[in-house]
This record gives sequence, structure tokens and C-alpha cells, in this order.
Amino acid sequence: MSSPDEAYQVLMEECTFDLFLQTHGNRLIKEQLGTANELRAMLEDYYDAMPRHPDPSDVLRDPRWKLVRRAAQKFVRCFERSGRI
Repeated sequence: MSSPDEAYQVLMEECTFDLFLQTHGNRLIKEQLGTANELRAMLEDYYDAMPRHPDPSDVLRDPRWKLVRRAAQKFVRCFERSGRI
């Protein structure tokens, strides 16, 4: 991915994240589903507040983006710990 905006486009606009949840949602444990929903909500909230074409360097310096990144790390760690999916 070349920018945070591109990551958002792939995950949310191209429905990759929704497809993942539709495909695997019934096999996720409660913690995995919770972290997935938390990440999705944070991404939506963050990008709803952004300008149409955000400068990637501004996004990477934004403390709110750091919170999104932490939610993404939590999501990944949840899957690593459980060893499921």
C-alpha cells in the first residue's frame, strides 16, 4: 500500500473487510469479532472526518490515525493469539 488512503480504499470501499466478515464471521470468536468491529468503526469515523484527498504525511502524523493503527494491531494480535481462522 502506498498510503493510508489506499489502505482505506481497499479495506472499506472495495468491501474487502466486509467480505472477510461475511466469509469468516461465523467462525470468529467473540474477541475477534469485537476487535474487527472496533477497527471497522474507527476507520469509518476517521475517514468521515478527513478531507477528500488527504496528504499521507498528514495522516501518518495525526494522533487519531495512531489510534486506528493501534486498533489494527489489536485486531491482528487477537488472531495471532487464538490461532484460529
